[in-house]
Amino acid sequence: MIYKVLLFMAIAIFIFNYLVGPRFLNMESTDNGLFGGLMMLCIVIGHILEREK
Repeated sequence: MIYKVLLFMAIAIFIFNYLVGPRFLNMESTDNGLFGGLMMLCIVIGHILEREK
């Protein structure tokens, strides 16, 4: 269950960082959002691979 939440959070970070922020809030995309989203994706993918063994 927690991995689904992490996956949704990672997707939301990517969407906010690259679509919503630059277009509507006049923000530039930062590496912090990318790093956080990629770390969450790595955790989720690691769990999926572990579960498939």
